Amino acid sequence: MAEKSKNLLHGSGTMTTQEIVKANVERMEPGADWEAVYGHIYAAIKSDKFRMLRCGNTLLFFRVTPPEASMAHIFTTDKQEDLMKALREFGQSLKIGKYTKITGIVRNASLLRILRKANSINFQVKDTPIRSHGETGDIVGYKLEIGVAR
Repeated sequence: MAEKSKNLLHGSGTMTTQEIVKANVERMEPGADWEAVYGHIYAAIKSDKFRMLRCGNTLLFFRVTPPEASMAHIFTTDKQEDLMKALREFGQSLKIGKYTKITGIVRNASLLRILRKANSINFQVKDTPIRSHGETGDIVGYKLEIGVAR
């Protein structure tokens, strides 16, 4: 059983949406209430103002504000190669859905690098650092804007 759980956390199996959110929140923000995050996601999707796309063990959650997918957030337990595949799939799906822009906040600089590396459909990726104390504090995240080429 422990071996199966270990494998699932590394993307070799298919996890439930709840398991992905839980693992991602616990990894990125230890001590955060993952159940509250999941509850907010569930309520948002029921409102029809938000959507979630899935590829493997990666989820893209976003607000439906055509032609922009706003407030986008990635939840993942996939390895880098699988995450890049998922990001390409999401890009294609949004392009087909006639979205021209994706906006959100990324807290992990490595996700920015993976986004750029996965950029096989000519995204225009712009990021602006978010600092803890105005212009001089530590970088705590990035405002992200991705243009989806037509």
